[in-house]
Amino acid sequence: MAGGAEVVGIDGSATLLSHARKRLGDRAELRIHDAETPLDFIGDASFDGVVCALASILPQPDRVG
Repeated sequence: MAGGAEVVGIDGSATLLSHARKRLGDRAELRIHDAETPLDFIGDASFDGVVCALASILPQPDRVG
């Protein structure tokens, strides 16, 4: 951020994004998003790096085709 990076935060919890907004203000773009669906708001190869902490995605039988 200080070096000119554009930061995008993505989470499925509005509560956690609210906490992040309090810490980051307007220094990052924060979006609520379901991790089981494609990132349709941004093009392929748009991120140079990704940090994923404490993510656990379990298959949901009603979504398995």
